[in-house]
Amino acid sequence: MSNQYFAGLDAHLAYITVAIIDRMGVVQWQGNVTTRSPAALLERLAPYRPLDAVVESSPFWTWLYDQLTPAGVRVHVAHAKALRAIATSHRKTDERDAMLLARMLATGLIPAVYPKPQPQREQATLLRHRGLLVRRRTECANRIHAQLHTHHLQIGRGK
Repeated sequence: MSNQYFAGLDAHLAYITVAIIDRMGVVQWQGNVTTRSPAALLERLAPYRPLDAVVESSPFWTWLYDQLTPAGVRVHVAHAKALRAIATSHRKTDERDAMLLARMLATGLIPAVYPKPQPQREQATLLRHRGLLVRRRTECANRIHAQLHTHHLQIGRGK
């Protein structure tokens, strides 16, 4: 029977800290991989198949998901705020976080997030950005009106 592997990925802008364990929890490899070359990560993970990998929801998860999924890696996205074990740790390091993610994945303790497909992610990003711009526009208009009111001036709120 083939072995099953689990990888914890602690992603940053310049590098990804990777911890790979087998089904029994034995560490197979741990270290850093540069993000400058997407092929470097795929090469590092290639010997460990079948592979389930987990990454925290962060600005980097989409890039990892889009790189690893077509290569046959089952990628799980963990809800960052729900990962209390990592968030409350007093001895946080990238290596410990990656290892804890791998162990939590192997034992089924990852609070998962549904990774939306690329088109839905793009639409959601645009909608969030539009919402932010609308809130800022409203905030600016309210500040202008507040300043006018301090001088007992009033203008209409026409569009």
